[in-house]
Amino acid sequence: MSGAIETEPVTSYAYSKGKQGREDIVAAYLMLVESERKPDEPEREPKWFTPELAKRRLAKGRKEKKYVREHQRVIEQALAKLG
Repeated sequence: MSGAIETEPVTSYAYSKGKQGREDIVAAYLMLVESERKPDEPEREPKWFTPELAKRRLAKGRKEKKYVREHQRVIEQALAKLG
């Protein structure tokens, strides 16, 4: 995908690095998608979801509820910013 990315993050969130117990803080930016193309990585299959379906898909299989809430919060803040 290509497009215009905002210069300021809409929010940041905690992201678990799996079994090592490491946690990173990730900045989330909004992007206006201007065109789509096939990803360079053959295993990637980008899909578009409604916000509610995205929340459910991001929660699927996650054992740590903290990170489910983090992803849901990011979606809510992005929606609020978009108005």
